[in-house]
Amino acid sequence: MTEEKMIQLSTEEKKDEKFFSFKRGLIFYWKSNVFLLCSILLFLLNKSSWAQDGDSYIWLFGIQVEALLILLSLIACLRPRILE
Repeated sequence: MTEEKMIQLSTEEKKDEKFFSFKRGLIFYWKSNVFLLCSILLFLLNKSSWAQDGDSYIWLFGIQVEALLILLSLIACLRPRILE
């Protein structure tokens, strides 16, 4: 195949993508939640040396990040804009 045909095929594949896809958003959501879980587990490693109200700060961190991840996963559902 020539290079022009390969470029044409790749642009046709990108045009066939849906504008809004829950699959893209869910993939982003699960990957980011794994990262959030790992970071919270790292915080919990030294829980014995925290102050007594340290648990509330971890809950606050988790809830805020989870709200942000929900918003970002909705944005991730949109197809990325390709400039030509």
